[in-house]
Amino acid sequence: MIRKDSQTKTEHSVLAGGVIELNCQTFGDPKPIVEWILPDGSKLRAPYNNEDQRIVVAYNGRLIFKSVEISDTGVYHCIATNSLDVDVLAFRVTVLPLNTEEQEINGIRISHTLGQNLCLDCTSASSPEASIQWILPDHTILDKSYGNRKLYRNGTLVIHGLTSRDKGFYRCLVGNFLGADLLASHVTVHGDLSNSTEPKESAASFTVLSNSDAFLPCEATGNPEPIISWNRLISTTGKMGKFEVLKNGTLFIQKANIKDQGQYICFAQNEYGSDKFVVTLSVVAYPTRILEKKMRDIKVLAGKTVHLECRTDGRPVPMVSWIPPNHTEVKLITEHGRVSVTTMGTLTIQEVSVLDSGHYKCIASNPAGTDTATVRLQVVAAPPVILEEKQQLVSADIGQNLFLACSTYGDPQPTTYWVLHDGTIVRPLTYSHTKVSVFGNGTLYLRDVQITESGKYECIATSSTGSEWRVVTLSVKRTETVPQITETSQQRTDVIYAGRLQLNCSAVGDPKPQIIWRMGSRIKVLENGTLIIESVNEKDAGDFICVARNKVGDDVQLIRVSMSMKPARIKPNVFSRKKVTYGNDLKVDCVAAGVPMPEISWGLPDGTLVNSGLQADGSEGDQFKQYTLFNNGTLYLNKVGSDEEGDYTCYAENKLGKDKMHVHISVVTAVPRIQRPILSYAKVKPGRNVRFDCKAIGDPKPNVFWMLPSKDIIAASNDR
Repeated sequence: MIRKDSQTKTEHSVLAGGVIELNCQTFGDPKPIVEWILPDGSKLRAPYNNEDQRIVVAYNGRLIFKSVEISDTGVYHCIATNSLDVDVLAFRVTVLPLNTEEQEINGIRISHTLGQNLCLDCTSASSPEASIQWILPDHTILDKSYGNRKLYRNGTLVIHGLTSRDKGFYRCLVGNFLGADLLASHVTVHGDLSNSTEPKESAASFTVLSNSDAFLPCEATGNPEPIISWNRLISTTGKMGKFEVLKNGTLFIQKANIKDQGQYICFAQNEYGSDKFVVTLSVVAYPTRILEKKMRDIKVLAGKTVHLECRTDGRPVPMVSWIPPNHTEVKLITEHGRVSVTTMGTLTIQEVSVLDSGHYKCIASNPAGTDTATVRLQVVAAPPVILEEKQQLVSADIGQNLFLACSTYGDPQPTTYWVLHDGTIVRPLTYSHTKVSVFGNGTLYLRDVQITESGKYECIATSSTGSEWRVVTLSVKRTETVPQITETSQQRTDVIYAGRLQLNCSAVGDPKPQIIWRMGSRIKVLENGTLIIESVNEKDAGDFICVARNKVGDDVQLIRVSMSMKPARIKPNVFSRKKVTYGNDLKVDCVAAGVPMPEISWGLPDGTLVNSGLQADGSEGDQFKQYTLFNNGTLYLNKVGSDEEGDYTCYAENKLGKDKMHVHISVVTAVPRIQRPILSYAKVKPGRNVRFDCKAIGDPKPNVFWMLPSKDIIAASNDR
């Protein structure tokens, strides 16, 4: 799925601060998903852009790294996955410092005159074959011939016609996916003022295995004793991370890896001079190798735990990850739910199901390379199993409640339902009617079974792997039983006078018993045995006997009923005085309580008795027209006059007693008063008219009379 041909470049070098592009071309159907694993272990999925746009993964899988740093050196893995396969390709990136220091020269120092030809050799021996690149003084990276610069397949660089611009440091970089090495040389051109002298130096080479300790010796003599230092350290002795300079001058590197290989320069110095010693450290890494078969099949029963091993060999120890069939993510060496990867690379899946079937790819990688192996996991699932008897006979009595179990097992979890005797299908947690239901564990519940419900009941468990049946044959028998009264009203029951009496009496038995009540004739008995008497009175108090009877026998229950009655009472019963203005209406309340409800009447000041009966028939003519007696006992007086003043008595009476309340009503009037006339004396001639005003006020309005000098009295309405 990843294109790998002569045009695919997997070794790249770049100067610090530059840009590197790693082209991972993929193909396949369905289209693969591209992910990159960086040297630090982080993972990027295409497309991707980080916040500062330094790292970009394009839709086509190309990785673009801007402003690279020395720490970005390492192996980058491109992983392409689809539903059918997984493919991996490793790219090695070497980031070199922009400038070269004198102490880093481990090649030759050579001087030429202008116009001469320069020839620099750079040979390597490696497997697989390494690529060779040159970094020129102008920071050009040369991987093929260009202009007067010829690069031969053996790594030799030839420059025809040297100029002053060709002076400086030449670095030859040799690398493959196992590692890289660097050879630095210095070229001067005659006539250039920057020519330097070639100091004396010695060199040595050491090779160690990746992830093992390296010791680079450096012995120096002199008087006074020289001070030894190494170019990668700040202080002369002591520890700095994984590096330590021992007292004898030896450089100790703890667990050296590919990044630690290269040139190390030991400097020895005292007050009379200095010397240096160049040590080349090579770190050998063995490519990753998976010890399992490249393709293997594993079968496991559903519900079990399966261990997929992926043993590896390599130096440094390879990092193992797995890609499951869904390709959602690369499993790291961490536990996650029921799926985990051990430190040994074994993939463990607990309680496997048929959904876990598929191809699992193990990817093992270290800086020296990557290897893969595939496991095809097949989860075998058995058909559903019903744990109860497949054929069962069940006998039950009429009215009995039954629980018919149907416990199932299987992977995937089977679906369970029941088929009733009449063909009705009932599924778990649903109801065909109020008498039948199926619980979540598959148990069928039958309530109050009858003879008509006899027959076959089938429990069916189904899943994608098959089906299983269980048949229960139910036989419902009729058993004759003596009647038994199961529920009645309280054996002593109180009822309110004129209320409704209801006495419950339920009985069971086979045949169904008949309910008989022993008492008077004023009764009504419902089909369920309940006795009802409407508008009870004191004659309905006494003993009631409920009899449940069928052909097998009788059952009897006594219920004693007492009548709740209260004598008439007026509340509040206090003597009160009320005043009313002449001609106004007056309302006088009389609230009475009692059982049965009392009848209310009023006694007037003249001894007349007013009640609802007298008021209703109106046979007394107009005598009571100005009195109204409401049903709640309130007496209403219309346009009160002086005759209505006096004592009123409210009477409340029922079968248990009588109560009364007195109210005195005073009618308030205003005494007539003649307003002072304007003219009280008049002198007139005989035959003339004279007028005297006489205005009077009072409540009620007074009648005006005049007394003449002749002692005659005339009314104000007289025309004289």
